[in-house]
Amino acid sequence: MDTILVAGSPNKEVVYSTTCFHQVYQQIDGSQLVIELVQLGDLPQPVSFVDWIPYLDAALDIVKGCLKIGAFVYPPTAIVLLPLAAVGSLIQVGLKFVPQPDKVGEKLKELEKTIFEVEKKMKATFNDLRSFVTETEFTADIINETAVLMRLMRNCLKQADEDAIANFREEYEKKSPLSLAYDMISLLELRSTNPLIMAMATEKIKMKHTFQKWEDTITGLLGQFVIDASGSICQWLIKRKNEFDYERIKERSEEVKKALLDWKEEIGTDEQYWEEMKRYMGEPLRDPHVSNAVKAQWIKEKLDTYLTNDAFYVIVYDKYENSYQFNKTAKANDNQFIEMSNYGTGNGHAMIYRSRLANSVDEDRMGDMRKKVEAFNTSFEELQRMDWTSIPNAGLVLLIGTINEVILFSNCPKFEKGPGWYSGYFYYGGPTHRIMLAGFH
Repeated sequence: MDTILVAGSPNKEVVYSTTCFHQVYQQIDGSQLVIELVQLGDLPQPVSFVDWIPYLDAALDIVKGCLKIGAFVYPPTAIVLLPLAAVGSLIQVGLKFVPQPDKVGEKLKELEKTIFEVEKKMKATFNDLRSFVTETEFTADIINETAVLMRLMRNCLKQADEDAIANFREEYEKKSPLSLAYDMISLLELRSTNPLIMAMATEKIKMKHTFQKWEDTITGLLGQFVIDASGSICQWLIKRKNEFDYERIKERSEEVKKALLDWKEEIGTDEQYWEEMKRYMGEPLRDPHVSNAVKAQWIKEKLDTYLTNDAFYVIVYDKYENSYQFNKTAKANDNQFIEMSNYGTGNGHAMIYRSRLANSVDEDRMGDMRKKVEAFNTSFEELQRMDWTSIPNAGLVLLIGTINEVILFSNCPKFEKGPGWYSGYFYYGGPTHRIMLAGFH
């Protein structure tokens, strides 16, 4: 069985982890959250309360990870929240033991408090969701009913008595998380009630953080349905398996995940950001006291803010004197380049190349380009005479060296060196060693 731990996305830094699990798998999807999937064994037999402590710790790991980002995260692959199911089982078994051991009781209270902290963080997000959807009363019902289930589940953790479990069971049977999930998904299916589509429509230039905000909100709410309803605590509290509910939520959530990717690709075709980038390009180049590395980083960070399907190379360099220092062969369209030379008092020189296809090609095609570039890294004279414009799928081939060049790339998470490939410094003929860069069309 699988469960989840939550990790941060921008720099792939783990937000919260644990050492008692094994077989870790990371799923990274661009700006999406990183999910660590870890495999656990079977539930232990309730011999003593000590046997349950590792599962309480595991449940705390999951919820504390959620607390770091303020959301219950539904991962992009099937999960069963085994540690949470263990907690539900413990509550049932625990009613037979008097008195309840202090250590177990303390951990149950800690889990309840941590879930409450996550709920508080999510309230602001849900308020944003409610304000954007026209059918506000309908949306409020979904959010409020989900909150009621969470509160009653926390009461089970806090009190662990028959009354708390009965109250949870009664509310669950009235409005199951499966029906809430269907209600939520029905909102997303219409553009007029889809908060992500509505928010993006208000932006002339489509911004990545806006999309990610609503993506996290939607997946966070679906994740809360999973916590509430499927193979977890309530599976034990209502004394029946909820595999049907779980599978239906999982299937519909996978549909939402695919829809999010489709919406992202559709919105990413908008090109209005490019004109803004042309206007911005000169700003980092003005200051003569700023290094090329800093200038390149500023340009990259600006590109990183846009929601687009395009991928980019950023090259910043000093003035060149001859074609040995800077030799550009371009087969791409002019509108795939932004170039500035001798700009401002800093005499800045920079080029942005945008690849229209790199984010949609497979590893094999990009690998062919890499092999072709690396084939030039040889001292054999006959290979030095090869026509580097023959590199497959290249919209740009650049030889550059000795001009304080800095090469960065943006919005191309699939590939090691961005939307193409570039070599190390090598002797390609002429008086100096240079870098060869090939950018995919």
